[in-house]
Amino acid sequence: MTFDSMLLKIVSSDVDLIELRARMDEKPYKVIDTGIHPKILADWNRKDLLMVKPERNKMHRFSLTEFVWVKFIEKMRAYNFPLSTIQSFKTNLTGISAVDNLAEITPSFLFDVMKDMDGIKEDPEAFRKFLTSENVQKIISAVVSQLGMAGNALELIIMFSLFLQTPFSFFIDHEGKGIMFNPLMMNDGVYEKQELSDLFSKSFVSISLNEVLSGVLILSDLEILNGQLMIISDMEANVLQALREENLLSVVIRFNKDHEMDLMEIKKLEKVEQEARLMDIILKNGYQDITLKTQQGKVVYCENTRKIKLK
Repeated sequence: MTFDSMLLKIVSSDVDLIELRARMDEKPYKVIDTGIHPKILADWNRKDLLMVKPERNKMHRFSLTEFVWVKFIEKMRAYNFPLSTIQSFKTNLTGISAVDNLAEITPSFLFDVMKDMDGIKEDPEAFRKFLTSENVQKIISAVVSQLGMAGNALELIIMFSLFLQTPFSFFIDHEGKGIMFNPLMMNDGVYEKQELSDLFSKSFVSISLNEVLSGVLILSDLEILNGQLMIISDMEANVLQALREENLLSVVIRFNKDHEMDLMEIKKLEKVEQEARLMDIILKNGYQDITLKTQQGKVVYCENTRKIKLK
C-alpha cells in the first residue's frame, strides 16, 4: 500500500467509517480499566490533561479515543515529560478539528502531495488533469463525507490505524510539539523538506500510537472488540476468547486447503476432584481428547483438548 492508495481503499471498502466513528464515541471503559490510580487521574483532570472532563456526580467513563489518550499520558510520564509539556502536546494534537483538515483535500492539495511520486513526476500535467476529472471528484467527495464526522485529529488517526492497519508514531520534543510519522507518508514524499530537516536535526521522543492502542485493545472485552468496534470477526473473537481462558496449555489453529482458519484445539489443565466432575467435563464440551493420570485410584492430572469448528 502507498499513501495515495489509502484514499481509494477507504472509498472502496464496505466498512462504514461514519458508523465506526459513532461506535468510537461510546464510553464502555471505566476508571479501573485504565490501571491508573483514581487520584492520579483526578490530578490530571485538575491540570486539564484529560480529553473530556468527567461529569459531576457521575461515574467517569472513557471512549476508545479518551482511553488511548490516558495511556498516552501514562507513556509520556514514563519518559519524564512534565505535565506542562503534555498539556502543550494535547493542545497541538486535539485542538485542530479533523473536519478542518479534511476540507483541505482538494485536487490542488492532492497534486502537491503526490506530484513527486514515481510514475507521476514524469507527466505531472496528465496527473493534474486526472485529479480534476469527474470520477476522481466523486472519490474525493466520498472520502470527505465518510470522514467528515470525525472529531479531533487523534480520533481520525486512530480510525486510520484501526481501518488501514498501518503504523503511526509521534515524535515529540521537549516543548510538546509533535510530528506524526508514518512510513507510507515518508516513502511517498508527503513531508515537506523543512519537516524532514526538523525531524533529523532535533531530538525527539518517539511514542508509537499502535503500541498504545494495542495495549488498550488487549484490555478490552470481546464485546467491545467484536460488537462495538467491529475490528475483529466472530472467528477471531472465538480465538481470542480461547487465549484468555485460565489454566491454558496451548491453542492450535488448523487451516483448510484454502488457507482459512478451520479448526481450533484448546488444551488446558482441568481440576478433577470427583468422578462426577470428570463426567461433567466429558459431557458438556463436545469434541475433545482427555488425558488422565491416576495415583492410587484417584485422578491426579487431567489434560483436556477441546476441538471447536471455526467455520
